[in-house]
Amino acid sequence: MTVEESAIAYQARIAEAPIFDNIERDVLMRKTVQNIELLPTTRIQQINDFAEFILQKTDDILTTKGLQPLSSSSQGFDFLYNEPDLYSITDLKIKYS
Repeated sequence: MTVEESAIAYQARIAEAPIFDNIERDVLMRKTVQNIELLPTTRIQQINDFAEFILQKTDDILTTKGLQPLSSSSQGFDFLYNEPDLYSITDLKIKYS
């Protein structure tokens, strides 16, 4: 998932948040933007890089949470339950006690 897709997914989750949280978020966003505007370009780039990192990490967490139920309910490894025993005790050359 690209950074833009992650941002869209994050915004969709924010839209589902209670209105009180959205108001606090808007105030925080305005304050953050005002602070960022005071910084030199190199610092702005660092903040952007960090934001992209956080978005990617959030996306990875969501992907993992989405895949866990799928993998646990899948039958992809069921063949291992019925796997025949290929070797027995008689195949051992040296037995450890």
